[in-house]
This record gives sequence, C-alpha cells and structure tokens, in this order.
Amino acid sequence: MAFSKNWAEATGELLVGDGITPYTDAPPPEAPQAAGVMACSPSLGTTKAERFFFLAITSARERIHITNAYFAPTRDMRWLLMNAVDRGVDVRILIPGANTDQPLVWHAGRAVYGRLMAAGVRIYVYQPAMIHAKTFVADSCWATVGTFNLDNRSMKLNDEVALIIRDESIARCLDAQFADDLRYATELHANDLAPGSWLDWVKIRTGRLLTPVL
Repeated sequence: MAFSKNWAEATGELLVGDGITPYTDAPPPEAPQAAGVMACSPSLGTTKAERFFFLAITSARERIHITNAYFAPTRDMRWLLMNAVDRGVDVRILIPGANTDQPLVWHAGRAVYGRLMAAGVRIYVYQPAMIHAKTFVADSCWATVGTFNLDNRSMKLNDEVALIIRDESIARCLDAQFADDLRYATELHANDLAPGSWLDWVKIRTGRLLTPVL
C-alpha cells in the first residue's frame, strides 16, 4: 500500500488488483501481530515518524542500538536520547564518519554530538566504508528496519517507510549484527569533534545551520 500511494502521487495512476493487494484471510484480532509497515509523508503538525520514535525511545528500559547513515538529530531527538540515558538506558549509535557520502551531515553532527556524548550517549564511527543501514533495536525485543534516519528530513520532509518488528529472535539477530559492526568501529571522543582549521570550523557551523533541511 505504501508503494501504491507514492506511485499514485507521482504518476496519477492508481494501482489496483490482486497483483498489488492480493486477498488473504486476516488473522483473528486475538492473534499476535509480529510486524507492521510504517509509511510516512510530509504533513502538518507532528508526523507519524516523530510520534513513533518518541514512543519507541521513551518506552525503552535497558538498551537502544541505532545504526544510522545520516545522523543529524534535532533538538527534540537529542533530548529524547539524553533522557533515555538519564533513565539508565544504554544508548549506542553507529554512524559513518568522514567517509560518508554526505559530508555536510557529518559536519552538522559534529556540532551536536558533544552534548549527547557528555550526557552518556555512546557514538561509534564505522571505519571500513560508508555504512548505509538504518536500524533501531530496543531492549532486544523489537526493532525497525527501513529508510528512516534520525534527522529532520526523515521525520518531516521525506517519504519514508520502515518495517516495525515485534520479534525477539529478529531483534537479537540485529543486536548481534550491531555488536559485530562495532568491531570495525571506533568510539567518538570530544577531541574527535574539534575543528582542525578555520575552514573546518566553517563547515561545522554551516552544517549546523542547515540541520533542519539535512
């Protein structure tokens, strides 16, 4: 349905028929629902993505593992993550570093990562290459895999989609992949964020100003 909606918006053609929406018997309401698709488009007010991630982060009790290709969190998102740490949640985030294909996002992040790290959020930079995954795992019991980055563009401006999974085996599998990826990453420290030159400082400040549209 998410694809059909975007296709209709782009082409004016409505896709119908069993090939697009095949008929299947729906499970009874009392049966467990293991997964669902969250498709979001730009809208007025808060978006479904913002409401979902607010609920996801505030509900976590033990750990949050995030892999994000373009991590330029808004002020509200930073507050949610720092508040989770205050509650005793182990928050770890894996991102690309200077090897990203969008350097401006990296520079924008350097302006705000320090406060997150000072609050106890642990941020790791994947070393071998650009990492493009977007996953979110909470308490090893549920997860999301999709196109959402934790930035204003994904939350408010883009068409995005994710599969929300309530399955401990899949969540543990993603946690294991996250742990394996950390073997090839280095943890960020405050001195890693400092500008190396006046030009580097300009890049950081420019990225910070453009965060709402990144």
